[in-house]
Amino acid sequence: MSKAAGFGVQIGEMDLGEGLAWVSLVCIRNYHKRSDRVFTTDEERKGLPFVSILRPIKGLDPHLETTISSVFYITYPKDKYEVLLCLPSEDEPALPMLREILKQHPDVNARILVGEEDVGPNPKIRNMSRGYREAKGDIMWILDSNVWVTEGILERSVQTLQGKDGALGYKLVHHLPLCIDAPEENEEALSLKKSFGGRLEETFMSTSHAKFYVAINTVAVAPCLVGKSNLFRKSHLAEVTPSCPGINYFAHNICEDHLIGDILWKTPLQAELKGDEKWRRHGLAQDVVLQPISGMKTTQYLARRTRWLRVRKWTVLAATLVEPTTESLVSSLMGAYAWTTLYPHLIPVIQPSIPPFLTFCLIQLSAWCLVDRILSSFLHSYLTQEPTENTPEFVVKRTARRSFGTWVRQWIGREIFAFPIWFWAMMPGTVKWRGSRYYVGMDMKVKALDKGKAPKVVQVDANEGEALMTASLVE
Repeated sequence: MSKAAGFGVQIGEMDLGEGLAWVSLVCIRNYHKRSDRVFTTDEERKGLPFVSILRPIKGLDPHLETTISSVFYITYPKDKYEVLLCLPSEDEPALPMLREILKQHPDVNARILVGEEDVGPNPKIRNMSRGYREAKGDIMWILDSNVWVTEGILERSVQTLQGKDGALGYKLVHHLPLCIDAPEENEEALSLKKSFGGRLEETFMSTSHAKFYVAINTVAVAPCLVGKSNLFRKSHLAEVTPSCPGINYFAHNICEDHLIGDILWKTPLQAELKGDEKWRRHGLAQDVVLQPISGMKTTQYLARRTRWLRVRKWTVLAATLVEPTTESLVSSLMGAYAWTTLYPHLIPVIQPSIPPFLTFCLIQLSAWCLVDRILSSFLHSYLTQEPTENTPEFVVKRTARRSFGTWVRQWIGREIFAFPIWFWAMMPGTVKWRGSRYYVGMDMKVKALDKGKAPKVVQVDANEGEALMTASLVE
């Protein structure tokens, strides 16, 4: 290798190390001492826009009743939002529980819509299609069923979306997702060996994923979001998807969350082109959303991460290809090679041999681990508001940090699996989601490999909790 090339690799490794610290500091800064006020006066609350909350549900996720119920406790004015709970089938095991939740909260404008529409192979779009069409509000909040939110999240998010104190509003607002390994009562006795996947997922979401998710959104050089919790305007999305207005435009794609964000990011609105309106593109809100995980085996974690990478590799191919260099092991090996082999004469005592190589590698890994520990501890102690009587135990307990020894075991496991997961995901293959298999092509189109009949649509009245048959979509 030429001296110029070698020096470039070495400087690149130094920049990568500095970049690790930088993205971590950006992440902490973004959530540190954020005291943005919420609407407090009656006059301000009267002026709040109406919001339609769409929650697609399939299967029984851990702590599902708690996560679903969280939007029924939000402090947003009750006459200013609706909750649309979307299920693909009458046979969904969550349906009785959802009826009970509606009975417990008759003051909330909520409906259960059962039955998917045959608009394309994307299962999430099929499930939400009717709810999206019937939503009363222009502001849509697509919120996954398996995440818990704080009571003041909607007020703060709308404040960001609309713009505050003279600042411009955003076309889309989203939240940083975190995972918590929180065994349910019937799984408390599970050994760590049988549920270690939950710890790996918890570590990934609060270290590697959080660092770059927040850093990319802070720098705002490209769209970067996941579909856990996103707010945008129905009118904006309809304008930029004229051939098939709304979310159905993405029914033949996977990663609809990224594509919605991408099209809103890249496509200017007519009002913007005319100079009548000005919007910022994406805003990362101050709240985090929490997904409890329970009883996840290591094999389930591996399958989950593989699916995630395999789904998005054609969506953001360049970023996916270089992803291993953002992980600790690959980066540390590259750095150790640069310091000990390419330019050892910079530090005369260093020789191109195994001991210095391993020493440098260990130093870099230790620094990486320390930064991740600080970041993870900060995020898992971060709250935008004090716990209330409705705050679940797994949220309150998360502020009690795991011991360093326990956390390091999780971290080492996560780092060791990172490259094998990436390598396997880059191989041709299918993805499995909620019991069904799909093939994702290079054009980002998705093909369902398990064919079946679409179920009927059932509407459940919010006050009575009775199922009323309304239509049969596909025979």
